[in-house]
Amino acid sequence: MPLNVLLVASEVVPLAKTGGLGDIVSAYAAALREAGVDATILLPAYPNAVAQAERLSRVGTLTGLPGGDATLLRGRMPGTRVPVLLLCCDALYARTGLYQDAQGRDYADNAIRFATLSAAAVRIAQGVRNVKKPDIVHAHDWHTGLTPLLMKHAKHAGVHAKSVFTIHNLAFQGNYPLLGVSLSVPEKWLAHAFSDPESIEFYGALSLMKAGIVHADRVTTVSETYAREILTPRFGHLMEGVLRRYADKLSGVVNGIDENTWNPAADPHIERNYSFDDMRGKHLCKRALQRKFGLSVDPFAPLMAIGSRMTAQNRSSRTWCSRRCRICWRSIRVCSWRCSARAKRTSRRDSGRSRRNGRIASACISAMTSAARMRCMPARTSCCTEPLRAVRAHPDVRDALRHAAGRLARGRSCRHDRRCGAKRGSVRSQRAAAVGVSA
Repeated sequence: MPLNVLLVASEVVPLAKTGGLGDIVSAYAAALREAGVDATILLPAYPNAVAQAERLSRVGTLTGLPGGDATLLRGRMPGTRVPVLLLCCDALYARTGLYQDAQGRDYADNAIRFATLSAAAVRIAQGVRNVKKPDIVHAHDWHTGLTPLLMKHAKHAGVHAKSVFTIHNLAFQGNYPLLGVSLSVPEKWLAHAFSDPESIEFYGALSLMKAGIVHADRVTTVSETYAREILTPRFGHLMEGVLRRYADKLSGVVNGIDENTWNPAADPHIERNYSFDDMRGKHLCKRALQRKFGLSVDPFAPLMAIGSRMTAQNRSSRTWCSRRCRICWRSIRVCSWRCSARAKRTSRRDSGRSRRNGRIASACISAMTSAARMRCMPARTSCCTEPLRAVRAHPDVRDALRHAAGRLARGRSCRHDRRCGAKRGSVRSQRAAAVGVSA
């Protein structure tokens, strides 16, 4: 009998996405099934998810959840055919954004919304008619942090599954006021952290991230390096003490990619397909990208690409300009892809709200990645640090970065200005042209 795993997440591609979490969950589920594991995804029934899921059918009603009664729907992921369970509660999930409203403000009831998702996962682990009981419940990021806690509390009610909690980004912890929030959390775990080591109180707030770390049977994160870094004050975001206490159950597993999606031999978004055996198409992709950006067409000019959200964590604040595209950093007036034409008035808007914007952004990133000689990873506090350190360690790259940084600091032009299209003597234009260096 195959192992049965329930993956609990707030987003999954292509049903819902704002960042890398949705990509990894969908690819992870498909990889598990290819390995013989019976993996199923539990996701909120966002309007877009209901519209895209295939062969939807009603399973039943879950009563007594923190956010009220909800309907459980079953369907299939488009393309991969991975089974998916959608938790339908229109009062909580029938909204335009996943986490924020049209003004970029977090929904006031986010704690209730995702506590309801966690409670539904526990109810499935207890047993729901016509749904297989999971052997393992794998909760992803702070949105599902209450899942291990509620599973432990429900062991007397027939929950025998093991819990795994994965930290994708420790900077976002899901911290909410202790008072006025009804999340079905027992009072004993809301006491001050000094009085109870299993408490989820965190500097006077209730932390969903801490709940997952403390009460899960195993805690994983997105790389071995990140697992070590988050134990330090520099990258721990005040959670390093909690993580050090439970370091014996913490491990890092490097994120992979979906080779079917990110495959230059079959990618429809790039100028010309290519493969390891035939690299001629990559040169054409580079030429097309140089023309797209208004650069001099030079097959020997080094080209670096970066795909990133515009956040301080990804070191993007150095290059941010409200009139620049958030994906390709060109002026919005001349951005051929229109990646973020509304960046000036929607810089905090939920990036996963529009399917069309998501497709355009993916096309832009595919085009840059296919043409670049090097891919510069944006974040210093994630698994991206491993390849980034490897790139920087190369002597030629290190010398080039030092040369460019010195030139930019002195406000002088670089000898490659003519090639990269930056105006001679303009520090701002050099930074825009060499944005990969600042990352």
